[in-house]
Amino acid sequence: MDEAARWAAFSLGVALFVATSISMVKTLIVPRRAWSLLTSMATGVVVRCFHAIARRMRSPDLADRFLGFLGPVAVIGTTVALLAMYTFAFALMLFGVTDASIGRSLREAGSSVTTLGFESTGGAGPTAIDVLAGVSGLVVIALTIAYLPTLYVILRDRETPVKVVSSRVGPPVTGERIVAVHYELDAADELADLYRSWESWAAQVADTHTKYPILLHFRLPRAETRWLATFLAVLDAATLQVTLDPSA
Repeated sequence: MDEAARWAAFSLGVALFVATSISMVKTLIVPRRAWSLLTSMATGVVVRCFHAIARRMRSPDLADRFLGFLGPVAVIGTTVALLAMYTFAFALMLFGVTDASIGRSLREAGSSVTTLGFESTGGAGPTAIDVLAGVSGLVVIALTIAYLPTLYVILRDRETPVKVVSSRVGPPVTGERIVAVHYELDAADELADLYRSWESWAAQVADTHTKYPILLHFRLPRAETRWLATFLAVLDAATLQVTLDPSA
């Protein structure tokens, strides 16, 4: 292949490297919602596949348990997509600066991104690309590992009030049950504190789930109540109490 075509491949590889790095920063580092085409596509594929399979399951409980794995698999899919795009980017760079075929360039790029190092080409240019590929792969894995604890802390804070309400009134959690149980136990005064705590909860969830949209796909497998359904039940309870007992 002529030199012009190889330099074009190298330039395309550099552009792909920059675009992938921007997607990685938006997804794993930026502390606010930042749209990324790569992340959206990877998550979208996983979500569509999971829901397509879940719709074909006869048991709603089985489908619900299956969808409990959607969030973690979406995170893994995003990580794999980032590593794959880095591999293609560095393969194009290697193809541009060496006489190797595109297949051998992909093999070398993959060995470098995964830090296995079973393939390498001598020379300053290919060595520099291999080192950069290895560093990029390590950064993606390290940031993903740091990203997961943040998600699970947010999930814990999201689900704790749900479990409190569920244990207090019992499933199914509805607005009518919340109000009825508190009045039956002569604890209607506690409803005001309940509403205030869920007001803070709602603000926190709105903030965290806007910054990390992947959280919308996380659910607890086999949970008797869902956070969004419980939130709606609390809103219904407040509406019912105001309607039935305006003095409250």
